[in-house]
Amino acid sequence: MGHRVHWNNLASQQRNERGAGIIDLLFCVIISGILSAAIVNGMSQAHRASSSSQNQVLAAAIAQEVIDSARNMPYTTLQTFVGTHNLVVNSGSGYTPPPIFPRPLMQDRTSLVWSNKATNNDFDATVTETIGAGPVPNTLQVTVLVTWRENTGGSRTFTMTTLVSEFGIHT
Repeated sequence: MGHRVHWNNLASQQRNERGAGIIDLLFCVIISGILSAAIVNGMSQAHRASSSSQNQVLAAAIAQEVIDSARNMPYTTLQTFVGTHNLVVNSGSGYTPPPIFPRPLMQDRTSLVWSNKATNNDFDATVTETIGAGPVPNTLQVTVLVTWRENTGGSRTFTMTTLVSEFGIHT
């Protein structure tokens, strides 16, 4: 009888070890799933941050292009454009560009090829150029405001301002 109890205890111990192995495996699968979800979430947030940074750089480049265009204009010509102008950003804008900036901003000036973000309408933006009297006599202040929508649904803005003098480099 004692011998029989010993074998029963051994069989019971093996069943308990198999049950513990299954529980260990289940625990590992659950932990792996949680870690995988955290990694995927982190990668998604990094992608959104990267897209947001790209949009910020694109907005700054557009604003700089408009500022450069205004600074390259003779002062007397720039004076004729005093006021606020809504500039065309990309091919989907649907209206004629104002004379102050006669081509869409997302179109390459030399090759007249649309940028990838423009053809895909990935950069949903508005650009406003305001030209007015500067803070000192014989100057004009040019302000460019770029407003765009992020993929997350939020709205962001970038503003750039410069002064153009009547007696500056374009006399």
